[in-house]
Amino acid sequence: MVNDLSCILFKHYAKHQELKWRRASNYMFQAASTIAKRYFLVGCNHAETKYRVLKIDRTEPKDLVIIDDKHVYNQLEARELLGRLDLGNRTKIGQKGSSGLSKAVTACGIVGFVRFLEGYYIVLITKQRKVADIGGHSIYKIEDTNMIYIPNDSVRITHPDEASYSYDLSHSLQYNLSILKTPCDLKSEEILTQNRQDSFDIFEDEGLPTQVDQADPYAHVAALHFDQMMQRFGSPIIILNLVKKREKRKHEKILSEELYPAVTYLNQFLPPQYQIDYIAWDMAKYTKSKLYNVLDRLSWIAENVVKRTGFFVNRPDFYCSTLRPDERWGDLGGFVTNHGRIQTGVLRTNCVDCLDRTNTAQFMVGKCALAYQLYALGLIDKPKLQFDTDCVRLFEELYEDHGDTLSLQYGGSQLVHRVKTYRKIAPWTQHSKDIMQTLSRYYSNAFSDADRQDSINLFLQVFQPFENKPHLWELPTDTYLHNKNTMHYSYFRRRLTLDIRRKILSYVLNDWDRFKVWTDYGTGDNYTTQEHYKSEMLKPFTYGSACELMDATELFGCRFQVYRNGQMVYTFRTPANAS
Repeated sequence: MVNDLSCILFKHYAKHQELKWRRASNYMFQAASTIAKRYFLVGCNHAETKYRVLKIDRTEPKDLVIIDDKHVYNQLEARELLGRLDLGNRTKIGQKGSSGLSKAVTACGIVGFVRFLEGYYIVLITKQRKVADIGGHSIYKIEDTNMIYIPNDSVRITHPDEASYSYDLSHSLQYNLSILKTPCDLKSEEILTQNRQDSFDIFEDEGLPTQVDQADPYAHVAALHFDQMMQRFGSPIIILNLVKKREKRKHEKILSEELYPAVTYLNQFLPPQYQIDYIAWDMAKYTKSKLYNVLDRLSWIAENVVKRTGFFVNRPDFYCSTLRPDERWGDLGGFVTNHGRIQTGVLRTNCVDCLDRTNTAQFMVGKCALAYQLYALGLIDKPKLQFDTDCVRLFEELYEDHGDTLSLQYGGSQLVHRVKTYRKIAPWTQHSKDIMQTLSRYYSNAFSDADRQDSINLFLQVFQPFENKPHLWELPTDTYLHNKNTMHYSYFRRRLTLDIRRKILSYVLNDWDRFKVWTDYGTGDNYTTQEHYKSEMLKPFTYGSACELMDATELFGCRFQVYRNGQMVYTFRTPANAS
């Protein structure tokens, strides 16, 4: 890998086969007889002493064909290679106006490749800004990108934000140092402070108010989520659930009613030492109260969390911890090795959007872990940091920038409630900004949340578009993305399902006056016309309702039982099998 990569993308022009039979003017050749058959991606290090060349084939309409010769060129060799490619592919030898190579773009790095229906695109970083150093590794903020379509026009099939060159930001420093053995001079890292966006889908319906549209009685999705967390972080896994406990109209509480039973169900299969800890605390209620201090309570929770998980530092304890002992030092969790301390386990925090309350809670835990890390390095006398210090102010700014970035991505607005809000020292002008941010987020959640989630699923390749498959916007929930078998049906099963759907549809339409009051358009309203009902029910992912279950019992002589939260709430059956 070449560090401090910068790259230039060249178009490689080759003569069309028709040029073998006739001569053409320069204009005709460039306009109609030349095609860009390849991209050459040339990367070099900051000192321009090492070069690598990546060849990307542009003649494949759907497949990504990349050739890497693995050779590291010096500057002279790279120039000679490009010169030969340029000279050997001109339309006329010595004619400068018809170059075999044409510079397409200059970039700082490669984000990756993404596939859409018309083929692959390459995503390049075209503007960056250095924001940090981690142990000698430079961390950059991506300022701008450019997405370039790879296949050329002759084969095109038409249809009717941080990065580093040498450091893996997708893993914690503990992982990079302990597992990958990366040489590094940095002595500590905020593992606990990372605002993890790991989550599992409890099938929350888009928009407000909160609705749960699918049941998961055996907590299958939650099991996959916590199994992944156990593999990545070890035990204990501590859940801090910050949603409201009491509401006049249930909204946030619905999420707790799904989360807590799932954790309780999973714990019965885990040994006692590996069971998931569940902490429910109504942070919004404490915020409104004048008798309690929110941050004091969070500080107490943070101390208990760090006491159980420990923290990471990759050097032995200094003598100062023995010279100036602290009563809490000997009770810390994690592992102590000859080379330092290893954190085991993680705190998983959530609210509704996992933004404002979550970010503040994670900040308090991170502040606590930072105090222990600085104490371990001999920089402070006690493992405790006061708010009004330069260190904590910088740390708070870091978390607010972090929270704003996540909030803009997930909620469409910046943070509404910040650390200063919960400290109750925010200026009065902040209140008007909070109101505008709240309105912006409400609008975003109600009207554009689904489109934003679709974009994220597409960018992360959770959804990959293919012909003869449903479009992303046709899927009613993410369930179909995380359960691939639901997207693949054999021809026989597809035909059988369609035949059953059509029989039920015909049965309803033949007795429309009786059944129309039982139909449900998905909003609680009935379908108004037979034509509208028919067009919707013929779509493959339209949900059925009580109407279709009643029809199926009469058509096929079967019985359907409807369960909610593991309890049977209704049974559909014909009079013949009513017993």
